[in-house]
Amino acid sequence: GQLPAPGEIVFLWTCNSFNAFTFIPYVIKYSGMIEELCISTYSINTRIVESLTKWYDKGNVRSILLYVSESLRFRMPAVVDLLEAKARDREISIVYAWNHSKVQLIKSNGNYFVVEGSGNFSENAANEQYIFFTLHDTLHILFINMGWGLGLSIFINGELYYGKSGNSTTQLLTHFFQNF
Repeated sequence: GQLPAPGEIVFLWTCNSFNAFTFIPYVIKYSGMIEELCISTYSINTRIVESLTKWYDKGNVRSILLYVSESLRFRMPAVVDLLEAKARDREISIVYAWNHSKVQLIKSNGNYFVVEGSGNFSENAANEQYIFFTLHDTLHILFINMGWGLGLSIFINGELYYGKSGNSTTQLLTHFFQNF
């Protein structure tokens, strides 16, 4: 096992059940404690909420910011109740938004990892795809969000340029890179 080197992009295609959470213990194992974990996802299940808080309680994750689809409140109210209960006494922030993105931003030991893919933080299909890479000195990112409209966020040398609405993924990126 290894982590992507600066400038390296790893493309993964899964042939078995594999969800986005899998990257978290992997980064902890090979990089160490996660100082900041930002997650943007459409769905999360009870098993993943329990696992996230377990890693947090063991001291392996210091801070969690979770952007999750607002529809989770109606689709999975028991998961929302559990998530909010777990967040009360921990440094876990939850934002409900019109969201279908699946992005993780991980800060660990001076490294900045990004995971983007089709898988949620729940049970997924056997075939999913992910992109896993490390950010380094020069930060240039172009993020295009296509849904009911077209959204665009641009980072040039760590400075955010975005449109009028500032969707939830733009907010997630802004939070993560504000101190980069």
